[in-house]
Amino acid sequence: MDYLASRTRRFFANLIDGIIIGLTSVLLYYIYYLISGKTIIISTYSSTYDISLTKLAINVLTDLIIIFIFYTLIPTYVWKGQTIAKRLLGIAVVKEDDSEVDLSTLLLRNLIWFTNPFQISFFKYLIQLLELIDALLIFGEDKRTLHDRIAKTKVIEV
Repeated sequence: MDYLASRTRRFFANLIDGIIIGLTSVLLYYIYYLISGKTIIISTYSSTYDISLTKLAINVLTDLIIIFIFYTLIPTYVWKGQTIAKRLLGIAVVKEDDSEVDLSTLLLRNLIWFTNPFQISFFKYLIQLLELIDALLIFGEDKRTLHDRIAKTKVIEV
């Protein structure tokens, strides 16, 4: 029988995955600017900056693709239920009945994560409340977050 993953391992897996995703995103933007010949301007003297709607849309879309690949495709098709950090820390996502997760299950489980870039106006507060509830639920006896409960999954040690 598999054991539920500790809160500590889940926390560090999320932290490490977040760092890897952030670095991947920055690297892709850097490569884009190198290829396009555009200059990257970073200013610490101005609190305002000019960003076109097109650039913003491309950045958000790029981040969504990275997140989708990282949290959905890799755990579905490469390492069953594992991201890079989950694999390093020896934990995996499985269904409540201990069967392997599939694409639709991971899409449902990650729904909260995929909505993060779209935190606009009124939805921003609802999403933040859901994220808080999601984070606090890990302290329950079964160590399952909101996205685990919605998708009927759990994280186990492997």
